[in-house]
Amino acid sequence: MLWLSPWMRPLARVQAEALRRRGADVLLVTSDLHPESDAARDYELVLDPRVRTASTWPASLAAWRRVRQYRPDVVIAELVRDPRWIALAGRVPRIQLVHDDRAHDWADGRRPAYEAAVLDRWGAGSAATVTYSDHVAAAVATRRDVTGTPVRVLPLTSDLDPALVPAPG
Repeated sequence: MLWLSPWMRPLARVQAEALRRRGADVLLVTSDLHPESDAARDYELVLDPRVRTASTWPASLAAWRRVRQYRPDVVIAELVRDPRWIALAGRVPRIQLVHDDRAHDWADGRRPAYEAAVLDRWGAGSAATVTYSDHVAAAVATRRDVTGTPVRVLPLTSDLDPALVPAPG
């Protein structure tokens, strides 16, 4: 299993490690963008997700080669917005994780047009969509990146340490 998680590294680790304890072979591709990031574990590839920075491309190419050698049977994708990470997924069946019912990283709650054009189409090609609450499942069911995929609700397995959460701004 290939897990692509550029933003939610600790949560992805909790889930990947639970799967590994049950015998699943998991390769996690992630970044250091989360406040609780630390040294890479043996099952992790850590990339710099800055697309416009040329120095980040060689590591992305190396990761692509590593993933092709790994040959995953399924891909889990959460908050993937970088075309290089989409390329990592290849044509393997994919499950997308949707954490929230609206984009929260853009000031007006809307994503740029290029994201909608590319990522909604990619998301809609997922074999399934997983959310962590019935509220989010109902709210995203008609989104373009979710429509047509079976939507499943699973319990959230971890949370961010409250001491690391910045004050609302």
